[in-house]
Amino acid sequence: MSESFIDQSNFRRILNRNVAVPLGFGFLSAFFFSAIVYYLLSVSQWVERSVQGVAYAHEAQKMLNDIESSMRGYLIAGEARFLEPYERELPLFEEQVELMRKYAAEDAEQLERIERLVMLHSQWLVFAEDLIGQRGQGLSIIEEVQSKRGLELKEDQRRLLNDFIARERQLRSERTDVSEVITTALIGGFLLFSLIFSGLLVYLGRRDLTSLSESYSQSLQRQQAHAEALEQQAWYRTGQTQLSDSIIGELALPALGQGVLNFLSRYIDAAVGALYVVQDGKLQRVAEYAYDPDHLQSARTLDIGNGLVGQAALERRVMALETCRRITSR
Repeated sequence: MSESFIDQSNFRRILNRNVAVPLGFGFLSAFFFSAIVYYLLSVSQWVERSVQGVAYAHEAQKMLNDIESSMRGYLIAGEARFLEPYERELPLFEEQVELMRKYAAEDAEQLERIERLVMLHSQWLVFAEDLIGQRGQGLSIIEEVQSKRGLELKEDQRRLLNDFIARERQLRSERTDVSEVITTALIGGFLLFSLIFSGLLVYLGRRDLTSLSESYSQSLQRQQAHAEALEQQAWYRTGQTQLSDSIIGELALPALGQGVLNFLSRYIDAAVGALYVVQDGKLQRVAEYAYDPDHLQSARTLDIGNGLVGQAALERRVMALETCRRITSR
């Protein structure tokens, strides 16, 4: 009972480890790669957002160029139709700047560039409105144009937008490089861990299964030996019962002996047999089975210790029926 319980406990432990551990490792792998995919998706979303920020800056540059070109066209030609792009693009530029503000809300450096851009744009608008007013009144604007005040303000705005774009591209490149390094390191490390863990699991599983196989092989051998012992005991008891049934009743010694020999010849497949009893210190044959008629009257009396039967009687040994059956069957 104890040994069987130990085997069952050991079997359950091995079963749990060889089923639950790989299953748990599978869940861990799924979680790990899900985290990697989530991380890569977040990086991809950030890259897309960075591209959008650069697109905002490029669009703002285009609007500034259109506004400046429209203002210059009016200053040169003096016709109001040249101011149409100027008046149309100004509110659109303010909306574009607001989009850039929202985009850079969490980046103080980029947000500072946008605020400086707005400040310079306000200064340039004052300068441009003044020139447009003078040109509309027919006044000379040569001195103001030659001062290059407007050009310097526009150049500062373009420089800020270029710095904004360069910063976004730099951050995008840095984050992409970091994500590649982190992803490569994590996947490589996890694969190495997987190989080591799998190898260890295979080694332990093989060792446990080998030990379990040996344990069950030994248990099977013990069960077979026990079954053979039970079979032998059953054979003995069946023989005793049938022998008792075959000699039941009050019989003379020769008849009793003959009945015993007849039963044993059938039960153990004996080819020949003889039954001796001790009388007057000697072995007297009282019954025989399948004896040669020529030797039927010879050696009816044996001295104790003489021959195989006499030696067995001398040593008071009883040959087991199973042994007798095997000897006679040969």
